[in-house]
Amino acid sequence: MLENGTIIIAADLGRLKAYRVVVSEGKDPHETMQVSHVNPQDTTKKAIHLDLFNERDYVDARHRTSEEMSDKPGRFDVSTGEPHNQLLEKDRRGLEAVAEDINAIISEAAPEAWYLAFPKETNTQLTEMLDPAVAKCLAGNVAKDLAQTPKEELLSHFA
Repeated sequence: MLENGTIIIAADLGRLKAYRVVVSEGKDPHETMQVSHVNPQDTTKKAIHLDLFNERDYVDARHRTSEEMSDKPGRFDVSTGEPHNQLLEKDRRGLEAVAEDINAIISEAAPEAWYLAFPKETNTQLTEMLDPAVAKCLAGNVAKDLAQTPKEELLSHFA
């Protein structure tokens, strides 16, 4: 159950977005007028929305190794046989950067529970890199790339 102050982090190797769950309650004046003759005190509504409070871009993760290593301007699409080890190292560094940022965000915010959405291919590796105290309060983990999902749609993956 998403409570007030819960954190949702949607990330991939190129972007991280951290949201705080805000739960608000109030009376719906339109419903109060429509049902006031039936049950006037039961018109309280509960609304849940997300407040983006931290966003990070990992620019290095978006560049291909051939772009960084090519000595021919404008010839980035030519296959250079990108070395497998360089790609693995780049992914590892990207995962470390995301894990460090998640550790910092969760440690600073100190929520009772938090949720993560990270792509399936590297989800397990990322969760293994999290600090034990941070991993302990991880309440849910969705193995999908939701980093670019609009916040209005994001809630449906965790509710």
